[in-house]
This record gives sequence, structure tokens and C-alpha cells, in this order.
Amino acid sequence: MFGAFAGALTAQAATARLIYGMARDGKLPRLLAELSAGMTLEAGDVISTGTPEGVGFARNPAEFMKAGDLLETEIEGKPRKIQFLNPDAGLFNTADPIPLHVSAYGPRSQALTARLDARWKTFIQDVPGALGALDGMKQSWAGAGRPADGLYATAWVCGCVLQPGEALDSPRAMAQAGPRAATLLHRAADAEQQGWKNTMNVAYEGIRDEVDGYLELARQFEPQDARYLFNHRGHFVFVKPEEKKFISAELIRRTTFTATEQELTQRIEALHSAG
Repeated sequence: MFGAFAGALTAQAATARLIYGMARDGKLPRLLAELSAGMTLEAGDVISTGTPEGVGFARNPAEFMKAGDLLETEIEGKPRKIQFLNPDAGLFNTADPIPLHVSAYGPRSQALTARLDARWKTFIQDVPGALGALDGMKQSWAGAGRPADGLYATAWVCGCVLQPGEALDSPRAMAQAGPRAATLLHRAADAEQQGWKNTMNVAYEGIRDEVDGYLELARQFEPQDARYLFNHRGHFVFVKPEEKKFISAELIRRTTFTATEQELTQRIEALHSAG
């Protein structure tokens, strides 16, 4: 495969150079197994595994396609020309630069975010935890000599806007917020079986029975030498039938933004006020 831009060869590589290789070396099945542990692969899905040297943003100076430019490549042995379609329609913003965003949970990754002068992203499940994470990021930001008003922070949340009188564990809330709540159980099993750190930082007080019940279930997962495969089945996508009994109303409340519109508005206002 190759890429040519403005009449010059910019990239050329072969599939033999793939880090995970092709089916004949046994690495491709491993790649498929890793991906399918966390998502369902369907016929026709495209798996992007990387790009050979020559990409525009890594050049010095950087080069990017503009309206009217042609990129030449080869697909299945046939030469092809690629061009932005309908550039005047404004469907894609190709003019403004895209700032670097870094998802950072711990102190080292937050320090890296500050050092790179990047925009910070993190996952949250409640206001106190979010404010604590923000305070840690602000310290890293200040430690790198960055101005306080220069920190751009984005918080990712999952949850459900409850209707008046709707329960936290209603079928609708379970479908929308349950997968996020289940990740705490998955993380707890990861911590016990693999020694991986649980980055959700949710105290088990009030949900200890749910966590302990799931841990007992997870100890029976197969295969014994890779229980994490079934542990992560449905991770952040759907609730496994086996784990649904552990997704209680309290677990959903503690791990998601599931509440009435009025309460959620108050939470978001508190986050906005804190920066």
C-alpha cells in the first residue's frame, strides 16, 4: 500500500509490517480476541491498527489535505484517487486546528497533560469525586507553570434523566445507566484477580453486598486462566444477565448521573462553577 500527495510518494508499507501481523503468524486472532472481549465484531467492521510513517501531522512542517487536493493510493491492487467531496458545504471543518485532548486519571498522566498544555478529559460518577479530580488536575496544571484560566476540562458522565416517580433501577434506567454501574463490579474483579487498580474511586459503603456478590460470581468465570474475558463481556455496553441482580438502585445512584432533571441540573451547575 502507498500514499502519494501532490505528486510525491508520502507513505509506503506492507501488511507484513503490522505489529499484530496477519493470520498466519497467530497475532491477528489475538487482536480479534482482545477487541471482541469488549465489543461485538460484525461482518464488515473495519479495524484500524495504525498508520505507517509519512502521515501529514508528523511531518515538519505538518501537511494536511485542503479543498481541491488529491491523494493517490492503491486499494486491492487498483490505483485510486481520494478527494474531499463537497468541500464548500461546510460539513467538515478542515480549517481550524484540533487541540490535543488527553484522558488522564492519575497524577502522572495529569502531569503529562499539563506539560503538553493539552486539554484534560476524565470520567466522573458524582460531584464530590469530580471536584477532587479537578483539584488534582489544577495542582498539576499549576505545577507546570500554566495559568489557572488556561485549563480546559471535559467530564464524561453516563446516566439517565428520571421521570417523576421513576425508580433508579427502572428498566429504562437499567438499560441506560446499568452498563456504567456494572463497570465498578468489573473493576473490583480486576483488582482481585489481576491486581489492576480500580480507577473509579467509589467507596463500597452501602454497596458492599453488591460488590461481594459479584466477586463471588466472578471467581467462577471460565476459562480459569483468563476470567477477565467473561468479566469484561458487555463492559460499558450492556448488562450481562448474570450480573443484573447486583446492579441495584444504590449502585446506579453512586456510579452514574441518574436522577431527576432538577437534580442533574444542580450537579452540572456545581461542576461548571468549579471549572
